[in-house]
Amino acid sequence: MPNLSIRRLALLVFCIGCMVMSGCTGSAPAGTQAPQDTAATAPAPPTLTPTPAPTQTAIFTHTPTPFRTANGYIPGKYNTSDCVNYSPYLTANYSAEVKFCVWFIEIFRDGTMCVTVSWNVEYNAEAIGKSVKKSGDVNNPNMFMMDNLGNRYDLIGGGGDSNATTFWGNTLLTGWFLFPEPKPGITSLTFWDWDNIAKIENLVLTNPMPLTEESVSLKWHPYAIVYKSDIWKMEPGESGEFILTNLKNEKCQISERAPDQPDGKLKSELEIGQTTFDIYGWLESEQGMGYRDYQAISGLDGLDPQQLVIFRAAIPLADQDMCLDEISGILFTLSEPEEE
Repeated sequence: MPNLSIRRLALLVFCIGCMVMSGCTGSAPAGTQAPQDTAATAPAPPTLTPTPAPTQTAIFTHTPTPFRTANGYIPGKYNTSDCVNYSPYLTANYSAEVKFCVWFIEIFRDGTMCVTVSWNVEYNAEAIGKSVKKSGDVNNPNMFMMDNLGNRYDLIGGGGDSNATTFWGNTLLTGWFLFPEPKPGITSLTFWDWDNIAKIENLVLTNPMPLTEESVSLKWHPYAIVYKSDIWKMEPGESGEFILTNLKNEKCQISERAPDQPDGKLKSELEIGQTTFDIYGWLESEQGMGYRDYQAISGLDGLDPQQLVIFRAAIPLADQDMCLDEISGILFTLSEPEEE
């Protein structure tokens, strides 16, 4: 059966207050009293000096300025979750419904925007079980963004399922696109998939979550990953390996595995960041869980094919979109650790 082609399943306040107050002063009676037999005259009443009202200096407030990009944006993750549905043309007998979502936009310190997306694909009965190929979108000029001032932003990179991928049956695909820094003064963006005349509007760039990144070295390999401590909790495993538990759903986890053969059935090959992974997986439907082993096969300097780099992911099926997205964010950072 020939493959079916889907064109585009695409931030101390120091307050210094000084109170300056003059004191109250009184003058002693003037002159001396001569000795005499008569009673002493009453002393003259003291001369009173009015007390000035307290004065107060200006209060100086200093608010530290957060780091901003060249065009004035605060690096961080902007929650922009929204979706659009469309039906790409396959053939006369095969059809599909696609739910395309933009989960969030992350602005890095260099100003570039990383847009995390997903495609939830559902087919009609005739197409189930057929091999389907999604063509790559990383270099697609018809995937772009427009801002509220009319500026266009074309792709400068991407990864995950934004690349070409082959799959079978109803599938959730996740990926990311990289765009240039937004122009100064914009407030919102619209993501366009022009091939499918699909757009997601009002992606607002306000109130980002600050980046809270921590690095952890792998137990069995000379590499490291970076995670955000406001999203993940890191704990050591029995052998000293890292285990990351997602704070949104504690059933969503990723951990390093000792070098061994991956478990499950080989599902697909996926590029995440600079690393290409073979993905193995299996379901435990009664527990509502899915599991994946991510085996790094290329893209890392010094990768030893005899010492496989493997990560185990636990994915709650009821929250798989969020979990897979966050796990991809971890694997995207896999690299040699930075020198101290």
